[in-house]
Amino acid sequence: MKKILLIIFLLSNSLIFGQHDFENKEYLDIISSYMTPKQGIVKRGGKVRIENSPVSQIIIQFETPDTLSLIDFKDGYWAVRWENSLGYISELYIESTSITESLKDSIIKERNYEKATNNALLKFDDQIDSLRKKLDKEIQVIDEKKYSLEKNQRRRKLENIKNLPIPIQWELLIQGGGCLTGGEYCRNEKSDYKAGIMAKDSSWIFFLRQPKEKISTFLVSIIGDTTGTTVHTCPFLPSKAGELAIYGLQYIYNINWYDLSNEYAKYKNIEINGFETSHQAILWGIISDPKRLKRMTDNWNSKIKKKI
Repeated sequence: MKKILLIIFLLSNSLIFGQHDFENKEYLDIISSYMTPKQGIVKRGGKVRIENSPVSQIIIQFETPDTLSLIDFKDGYWAVRWENSLGYISELYIESTSITESLKDSIIKERNYEKATNNALLKFDDQIDSLRKKLDKEIQVIDEKKYSLEKNQRRRKLENIKNLPIPIQWELLIQGGGCLTGGEYCRNEKSDYKAGIMAKDSSWIFFLRQPKEKISTFLVSIIGDTTGTTVHTCPFLPSKAGELAIYGLQYIYNINWYDLSNEYAKYKNIEINGFETSHQAILWGIISDPKRLKRMTDNWNSKIKKKI
């Protein structure tokens, strides 16, 4: 029997074996293009099949010796290349040599390593998932405790404020921080404070919902106060105390300052190009000017008398 040459592809890094799908011919084609061939001996004959199964369709059945290229090995089958075709052939048709056995052993070793490693990685994933679920539950418990504590804090703060004189309540509010979030103006005669502190903070809500006459009189009396506060008028600067008093009156009576009289109507739909042209800047100018301030307070007093 005439012996033929078998080209066996040996990889410089055998880790590639076991790191791809044995049945993926596209991948087998790619890796076989980068291998260095070595000679080996194969038995005469044999059947190359489309799949690694004894009942799979036959690509070619060798009646005479021929040359094959071994690419990979799994479960008793070699992945081979014959001319331009890829297929599978039983190891029974490949003559065993030290080269083929060495190659097969290295492939099996790497497949076993990959399997063991994948199993270990899956266990790590399970452990991580378990810890994450446990941690999520612990975080939820902490969040609930935090929410409860914050709720109690707000309640105590509100209870303390209720017993204080109006000016002291006001001072605590304007130095308590927070943001109006652009909602300090009402639209369509309805307050638009949904996202601002005047609608969200329990202390502000309590303050502004006290008897109208009592709160309104106080707020009008301090419109001229240009003291700075820690409450932010979005998107520009921290509010002045008198400015905040006007916003409070707007909240109570659902009317904006520029709708109080014809004097302010021109400011309603102004184009804002930075702070200098903003409603906030205009208000600062009004409350800082004694004559304009008097007209502003007179307008509010007039409106309040009609609304109370």
